Amino acid sequence: MVAEQERLLDQYCDLLLHWNSRVRLTGFHTKSEIQKNLIFEPASASRYFSLQNDPFPLVDLGSGNGSPGIIFAILNPARPIFLIERRQKKMTFLLYAAGNLKLSNVHVLEDITMIKPYLSGSQVDIWSKAVSWEDLLKACLPLLPLYSPIRIRKFGEDLPLLTCSSMAVHGITFKDFKESGQSGKVADFYVSEALLSGQTGL
Repeated sequence: MVAEQERLLDQYCDLLLHWNSRVRLTGFHTKSEIQKNLIFEPASASRYFSLQNDPFPLVDLGSGNGSPGIIFAILNPARPIFLIERRQKKMTFLLYAAGNLKLSNVHVLEDITMIKPYLSGSQVDIWSKAVSWEDLLKACLPLLPLYSPIRIRKFGEDLPLLTCSSMAVHGITFKDFKESGQSGKVADFYVSEALLSGQTGL
């Protein structure tokens, strides 16, 4: 991670803290809580899954406070990142944050189907922190005729009730950044993964 990326991550944290005092964006209220749960986890997941090596679009569904999408955008500036959020106040924050951080690779959209004009290939990755598996699968169904299979990754160790292909739970460790005052401490979190294909039924 380069110094400019660290600066942008810190700036995002400050923006989120400021906005959260007026609009409920997260239940975390201190910088250390936001760093650990909303920044360090996506940053570690980005390294674990080598997201910088994939050129195709990445979608953060139910982006809300911008995690993980904005974190991925900062760490992977060459990848198109789509933040999907229906609620107007949260969309306003996402647009402000992307503009303030000068993230030219970020697009903020109201509905996942609105990404179609932006996509030229046949592959797309869907990520989420807050959306349930049931809602994730339903939201992705309109994309299946064009993009199949769709890889979905969700923070947490729960898996979809439906049988999707290649379901897995990844246990990931990270070391807190020096700014947290906990350098060297190892924490665990999980990312569950599934492939949604045209044969999957709901």
